[in-house]
Amino acid sequence: MDIAEERGQLFDSVLFHGDGVHECIILTPRGEVWLAALAAEYRALRADQRTPPDPSLFAGLGFEVGGLQRRLEEAVMPRRRLGNFDVVRSDLGELLLAHCIVEHYGAKLGYRGLRDRELADLPGRGIDLIGIEQGLTADGSKLTLVLGEAKVSTDASSPPRVVDAADDSLRQQHLHHIGNVEVTARKVWAASKCCTDSETTTMLMIAASLLEQGQLDRLRVVAASMLVRPADRATDGDFGSFHVTPGDFEPAAVRFLTVRLASDLEEAVAKLYELATHGEGGDRDETDA
Repeated sequence: MDIAEERGQLFDSVLFHGDGVHECIILTPRGEVWLAALAAEYRALRADQRTPPDPSLFAGLGFEVGGLQRRLEEAVMPRRRLGNFDVVRSDLGELLLAHCIVEHYGAKLGYRGLRDRELADLPGRGIDLIGIEQGLTADGSKLTLVLGEAKVSTDASSPPRVVDAADDSLRQQHLHHIGNVEVTARKVWAASKCCTDSETTTMLMIAASLLEQGQLDRLRVVAASMLVRPADRATDGDFGSFHVTPGDFEPAAVRFLTVRLASDLEEAVAKLYELATHGEGGDRDETDA
């Protein structure tokens, strides 16, 4: 199965496991263009505005709208902390998750931690991504609610601790979402406020209502995970319990995507940040943010 041909152009698939309900996919980037594409998405998401500025209001004030927009893009980019707690490192995982969910599966997104979190320099709290898909089931009649979590790991063990063992592992996060339906439904309601179009708002409100009412015959729930790994640390065992015992996550369907990077992970994070902050928007002084 060629996932790249069927679901996008930035990545190739090297392995696919699926039983019609649960799926686990390994992706590798095509060349170097993926980093530039993600950097552009990163910058655009951080500077996304619900309402663009009105140029007419700047008349005679000595401000140029384009210059203010560039300054906004600079001000909202996070500052690097380096190491495992570097927000840009975790943002790489969320960027890849969102890109694949949108481009490969046609999802529309409500809440996105990258865009909607409270502070630029700290990771967002709660679910990394909440999205909605329509007409992707066999009969095309169900909405699909996507609850997404992302992790980045250079752990030598396989699966890395962030998959199954850690307190905040992908497994524990998804089991919490699935096992606390009332709490999760409230998060979906809140996500409907973050949408940028009325169709997505409406579908998420319907999904939140169906989830609260337990009408899973009308709503498919997907536990979507993204794991980013350097290729020299990655193995087919990185899926952990999501592949071995996917039934643990029912009634949600497992969708586990892992991206294997040929380059050093820290180098990829540094390059992403360089492209996002010193790309077409011009140079940036990190002390300004």
